[in-house]
This record gives sequence, C-alpha cells and structure tokens, in this order.
Amino acid sequence: MGNDGQGDALRLVREGQESAVSSMLNGDQITKANRNAARTSGNSALISIDPSLQSTVQNVSDQSLQSELENQALILLDIYGDNPSITAQPG
Repeated sequence: MGNDGQGDALRLVREGQESAVSSMLNGDQITKANRNAARTSGNSALISIDPSLQSTVQNVSDQSLQSELENQALILLDIYGDNPSITAQPG
C-alpha cells in the first residue's frame, strides 16, 4: 500500500504485481506513462476512505473522555474485491 508520488491518494497494489509496480515507480526518470501503467486496474486500485472515518474516531475519543473509560475504534482495510476501502467503527 502506498502512493505514486502524485497527490495524496492511497493505492493498493494487487497481489503478484508488487515488482511490476515498484519498477514503474522507482528512480529519477519516472514518466507519466509509468505512473499510468502502475495505476491500471490489473496492477493497483485506488483505496477509498470513508468520509466519516475521522468523526467516528473523534466520537470514540470524546466518549472516552466523558466516561473516563477506554473506548476503541476499529480501523478496517478491506482489500478484497475491486474497490478496496478504509472504514472505521466503534469497537
């Protein structure tokens, strides 16, 4: 998991494509074509981040302060399927 140096989006490299993607994004002479090839669905997928993730974690923190008990949030990375995602839920 990482980014391609362009923006702040996270990408999940598909299993078995680690070397191919790494070779396209290493070195000083990375081209737009290299980045586009690394981004193809066969090589990697954009990870979506649930927009409510931050508020879920903040709510758990607030609950901990109010109750004076430790509360937890589960951060989940779903890597299966075509649309990997990061979500959070109170634990």
